[in-house]
Amino acid sequence: MSGYREPDTRRRCADLGAHEFMAKPFERAALLVKFPSPAAAPVAAHATPPPNLPSHKPQRAPPEAPAPTPPS
Repeated sequence: MSGYREPDTRRRCADLGAHEFMAKPFERAALLVKFPSPAAAPVAAHATPPPNLPSHKPQRAPPEAPAPTPPS
């Protein structure tokens, strides 16, 4: 969804991986026609985000280095 109706905005959204586009304001009925139910939406098994968007995977902190052992 976007508050911008320009064709360039639609094109950019498509380039970034959007499958649908709705410019605001819109009628609730139009929203339900275009997006009937989250359960009906197709889900890609191994979807990857477009190159300019962050990954949806949580970032993990690197493991801590082990403490140095004292000389004997």
